[in-house]
Amino acid sequence: LNMSIFRRRLLIAAIKQTVSKYIKFADSVVASICKTAYSSDGIGVTTADAAAVTTSFLGNFKSNASITSFNEAVYFTGIGTAFDSTQGAFENCTALTEVTLPMQITEISINTFHNDTALIAVYNGNNVTHLDSNCFYNCTGLTTFNTGNVTIYDTMALRNTYNHNLTLSNNISGSLSSYAFALDSSSYINSSLNDTVDVTGKFTGVTGIYEYCFSRNNKIYGALDLTSATVVK
Repeated sequence: LNMSIFRRRLLIAAIKQTVSKYIKFADSVVASICKTAYSSDGIGVTTADAAAVTTSFLGNFKSNASITSFNEAVYFTGIGTAFDSTQGAFENCTALTEVTLPMQITEISINTFHNDTALIAVYNGNNVTHLDSNCFYNCTGLTTFNTGNVTIYDTMALRNTYNHNLTLSNNISGSLSSYAFALDSSSYINSSLNDTVDVTGKFTGVTGIYEYCFSRNNKIYGALDLTSATVVK
């Protein structure tokens, strides 16, 4: 009897160990996609499986209107410093509400979250220094993303995001590209959802400000120091 109990306990412990090695995805659709694309044993995705992904997400999630969260993206540490090198990796994922980035990410790539209108939060953005073109374009619900270290804003990077809780870095450099902080509709500029953003002293290293950069966005205020700017369009 004692041996039987001992063996049963060993079996339970082995099962728990096997189950615990797999990442628990909160979203069942994401779990299914990741299992199909990344699992090494066809049973589940381990942290080792996730870390071994080096070729980006290859469009596995693009335009998927069912996924709601992907906080487990934090385990995909092998994809490099750009999230994601595939253009539009999560574009048109209109039900997606939150994502947690791997800690090494320094760039949000072209169209990554374009038109993700339900997106509220992108976590672990502390190391991001570069917002590529259209990366958050039309993310109208975005309230949580740390832009405190971002120094490069490409074309339409934050267009139509309302600038919720936006904290600008003190060392923004390079150029502020076309429509980077623009709002598409004049009806947005008086919205109570828009947080004001003081740009005083933030753009001293900026070498160029391009057309419509702040178009229709009256929530950005302050004195622009354009001492270093050689191009203003």
